Amino acid sequence: MNDEYDYYRSLMKKAQFYPQEHFVKEDPKIIENLFDPSSQTKKYVKAFGEMNLKLIAHHWVDNKKIFLREVLLSAHNQSLLFAQTLVPHTTIKQFPDFLNLGKTPLGIWLFEKHNATRTIEVAFEDGYFLRKSCFDVDGFDVSLFEVFIV
Repeated sequence: MNDEYDYYRSLMKKAQFYPQEHFVKEDPKIIENLFDPSSQTKKYVKAFGEMNLKLIAHHWVDNKKIFLREVLLSAHNQSLLFAQTLVPHTTIKQFPDFLNLGKTPLGIWLFEKHNATRTIEVAFEDGYFLRKSCFDVDGFDVSLFEVFIV
């Protein structure tokens, strides 16, 4: 592996994602947080008082069929979350402003600028919780994969 990001990507590829009912034996507070449809960034800002977003990848893949965006969220020099967003070309055509997000958190674009609804599945892989969210943004798809580092 080239870096820690490759490790997180490998976790996403091998993880088996499940709905909330699958996690009946886990800590209810952790599961409630993982299946909470609100913005994770807002939760981190509330908990840590600050949030840093490092843009890792921001480019087209798969012959320009999918736009890939990867970020690392951290606070107080502690990595908290690695996130990978996949946006189909059809969604980008409808919402070209997505290409200009830069270091703006995805949650601001999804929840404050658009009427997004979300379905969530969670996995536990190599000691990490992962979350897969499928968003419907005014009838268009956005997929988000997150690895909770802390």
